[in-house]
Amino acid sequence: GYTRLLIDGQPIPPGFSLDSLTPEQVERIEILRAPTAETGARFDAGGALAAQGRVDESVLTAMLDHPFFDTVPPKSLDRADFTIQPARGLSAADGAATLTAFSAQSVAQALRLLPELPRRLIVAGGGRHNATLMAMLSARCGIAAEPIEVLGANGDATEAEGFAYMAVCTLSGEPISFPGTTGVARARGGGQVFIVDRSPR
Repeated sequence: GYTRLLIDGQPIPPGFSLDSLTPEQVERIEILRAPTAETGARFDAGGALAAQGRVDESVLTAMLDHPFFDTVPPKSLDRADFTIQPARGLSAADGAATLTAFSAQSVAQALRLLPELPRRLIVAGGGRHNATLMAMLSARCGIAAEPIEVLGANGDATEAEGFAYMAVCTLSGEPISFPGTTGVARARGGGQVFIVDRSPR
């Protein structure tokens, strides 16, 4: 998701295909490694870029038209199951706004599967630093999004603490995956544990 193509230093025109170029037309190819193709930033700090953009509802609808959302729980995803391809062609600000709205709407649609809406929406992880995401979560979910710090927890350590908890469960022989959460046939642990022999030889 970090590739930007230029021809003679200029953005490619709409509808252009690399297949239209012959080898004779290519003088040289430069590959520049950068955090992002358009802004030079590693991420949208605070949601500032998304706040400047406009959500493209047609692109958002296309992104939400994914089999995952129609699959009956329990279900799970891999980070590679979604791409930003539908947002290609949008400006950086509109793309950031649309992708942020996709994250918020995904949560809103998941909440609809619950017997009743929760009273509070607690957010952990880096997303809680994104003011635009938090505002979109509140608007699209109909519940005020709150950072996990309101519960006295450290939102930057929640994931690490979760993995540590699962590691302890695994070492204790306790399951971490259940039929009602991930759809496994029976409660399962966290894989195999390998003990490294560090004794002198």
